[in-house]
Amino acid sequence: MAALLLALPARGVSAQDPLVPPSAHHEAARIMSAEVAMAQAQAQLAALKAQPAPATLGDRIRWELAIEAAAYAYRDAVRQEELRVY
Repeated sequence: MAALLLALPARGVSAQDPLVPPSAHHEAARIMSAEVAMAQAQAQLAALKAQPAPATLGDRIRWELAIEAAAYAYRDAVRQEELRVY
């Protein structure tokens, strides 16, 4: 078994030089990913705000936390896009 594993061709390591910036294609993919995340967070936030506020305290706390989590996800996606654009 060990001889079989040693006979397999070695896979090359594709390490990237940290001083070389990512390709334009990779940066564009990151920007588009941030835009998709912003759209998803906005949709989730709109859906949560469209719901009536729950009556019980526990449900209301969960609802408010979900709204804050969606708002944070939107802000985080905006920051990620800003890092790529500016």
